[in-house]
Amino acid sequence: MSIELKRLKEERAAIVEKMQYLIDTAEKEERTFNSQERSKWDHLNNQVKSYDTDIKEIERNSPFDNLDELTANEIGNLSALSNTRTSNHQSTWNDKNGNAIHVLPPEKRFSDHIPKERNYGDLTFGGYIRAMVLGAKTESEQRALSESTDSAGGFTVPEPLAAQIIDRLRAKSVIMRAGAQTVPMTSDTLSIARLASDPATGWHVENSLVPNSDPTFDNVTFTARTLISLVIASRELVEDSSNINDALSDAFANALALEVDRVALLGSGTAPEPRGIKNVAGIGSISMGTNGAAITSYDELLDSWQTLADSNSEVPTAAIMAPRTQTTYGKLKDTTNQPLRKPDMIQDLPMLTTTQIPINETQGTATNASSVLIGDFSDLMVGVRSSFRIEVLRERYADNFQYGFMAHLRADIQLAHAESFCEIIGITP
Repeated sequence: MSIELKRLKEERAAIVEKMQYLIDTAEKEERTFNSQERSKWDHLNNQVKSYDTDIKEIERNSPFDNLDELTANEIGNLSALSNTRTSNHQSTWNDKNGNAIHVLPPEKRFSDHIPKERNYGDLTFGGYIRAMVLGAKTESEQRALSESTDSAGGFTVPEPLAAQIIDRLRAKSVIMRAGAQTVPMTSDTLSIARLASDPATGWHVENSLVPNSDPTFDNVTFTARTLISLVIASRELVEDSSNINDALSDAFANALALEVDRVALLGSGTAPEPRGIKNVAGIGSISMGTNGAAITSYDELLDSWQTLADSNSEVPTAAIMAPRTQTTYGKLKDTTNQPLRKPDMIQDLPMLTTTQIPINETQGTATNASSVLIGDFSDLMVGVRSSFRIEVLRERYADNFQYGFMAHLRADIQLAHAESFCEIIGITP
């Protein structure tokens, strides 16, 4: 909960206590309010209504504050974001000119960094999409649509509403739960400085040459690439469903989150697809053997931990794997057929799953292998443009009496340090 929202709710609660005191006093004396009490009650009641309006506006515009509008799974994800070890997160980076760039760890809202010069009241992202096809029914919808229609016939979603779907996407993303950071991009490209290698150090002998080394810093460049999601809905559903606003938001957030997870973990790097962790040169690797092998212990996770430590990486924040692999770890048993206890070293290591990790990789003769990616995910950075464009495909699906909504999000993936990650490859059933 944000500081502002917490303050408003606490102040509202204090006013409600005063109102309850008036009720209790009158009931104790078995009478109704006198004129002075009635006036005070009305004044306090108007204050509560004013606080309710302000609280509702904040909760509508900040999905991370308004847990009531999120699904149970999203609430669990938000809890996981708050509990992820974030001590390693670097909150500011510098671009190539030395200017500070604020980087958002997963527990911080993207919407907090969007200027709120326009107030759209209680309008939500889903409500905005519905208004595209059904027409504006409120002043907020009318204003948002009139300000965002572009020359190509689509709609550039206002930044406060786009931030809602980006935050919802982040709440559903497994890499964000693992600790990945978000870099708000204000242009198509963004270069930031990063540590390339440790500087040379040593004890100096008088009049001797000072040791030098390769450049300590280089830069990494984010290039906004277009990610497209298509959602199709019947016209009856859009017109009649009472929860279509949330359903549309969920549909886009789920689809985009899955693809962001996939490309961040496995992206090929062949344009227009960003390069994911698995295909970045310099990450560590632990093999299950020439033709792969089944998991029989936690040894490979421990070997990965050592690989990261040997590279002077920070303690890993998570291990991401396929559901099949997590189930295999859960079924490990000791010699007495009891569940195998995790070693202390990895006792608190979150083991997260995503179906985006395949279980049909090739390892020698095996064609049913899978992988685990482990590391300090605070060194995984997702660059995101706040611009979000939607086109309504009316004619394309008209013969099925449907609407198509095509959304464009621009983003990129970069690593601060490749050595912060390690993969375990060749895991067979």
